[in-house]
Amino acid sequence: NHPDLAHREDLFIEKVPLCVAGLTAVLRDDRDDKRRAAAAFALAYARDPRQVIDALVPSIDDPSGLVRNNVMRVLVMIQRNADAVVVPLAAVLRAMHFPTTIDRNKAAYALVEIAKRSPPSDRVRIAREAGDVLVAMAAMSQPNNRDPAVEILQAISGEDHRTDAAAWRAWLARRRGK
Repeated sequence: NHPDLAHREDLFIEKVPLCVAGLTAVLRDDRDDKRRAAAAFALAYARDPRQVIDALVPSIDDPSGLVRNNVMRVLVMIQRNADAVVVPLAAVLRAMHFPTTIDRNKAAYALVEIAKRSPPSDRVRIAREAGDVLVAMAAMSQPNNRDPAVEILQAISGEDHRTDAAAWRAWLARRRGK
């Protein structure tokens, strides 16, 4: 929705579906992280969400934070617009443990959308594999880190402790039988 690009959206809609293989190659192999990051956003205009997901998921592990950020932003939007879980849970859970808060908060926004659509077994997995990170994020003061973590914890627990990190820690300990 960038105003400088609005007049070109029809061009993206028309041309990107014809260039998915080339854009995927740029995303995976180009030396310039800005081009890889731009390819991630352009791929969002492909017609087949499965094709976009398959192109993007390997780049969740890109060495560039800019690329990882753009990839996760597109995956969040795809998952938000889907009725079922379409973004691989394992990849998002892995990203929840990345070293930067920018990576973790984008992963958390994707995980919000996944948690809302997940079966109980996946909610148990989310608690097991990302519970500690989510509780730590719920204690943060920055809303872009705290809020998605709280929303995930609410979705997987059925409880509402808002931003009370101690209560969420206690819930997680009960969940783990400690």
